Amino acid sequence: MEVKTANWNEITPIPVKEKVSRKVFNEAERCTVTRATLEYGHKPGPHTHEYEQVSLVVEGEATFFVGGVAHPMKAGGIIAIPPNIEHYIVVTSKDTPVINMDIFVPKRNDR
Repeated sequence: MEVKTANWNEITPIPVKEKVSRKVFNEAERCTVTRATLEYGHKPGPHTHEYEQVSLVVEGEATFFVGGVAHPMKAGGIIAIPPNIEHYIVVTSKDTPVINMDIFVPKRNDR
């Protein structure tokens, strides 16, 4: 068994869209971990996917909309998002970008 390591500070961010970028660690066997940076005023992207998702707000404040229900979150907040449920995030902190960690199960091969 090979153990994989990385450092978020050394992973190059991937632009997703205006005011949104992500870093990806996809070296685990069964899950994918991402770290997104979202700035105030980004365009929300409602979507669904087959993956269970756990999101942790590391910095900033945002509202997660899951199945049409708003869940305001600040740094330290964590939320579990079931598979195949429409969801998206809106940054609410104007001066502090949101840094958001996501864990997806099973592993995402599209990242």
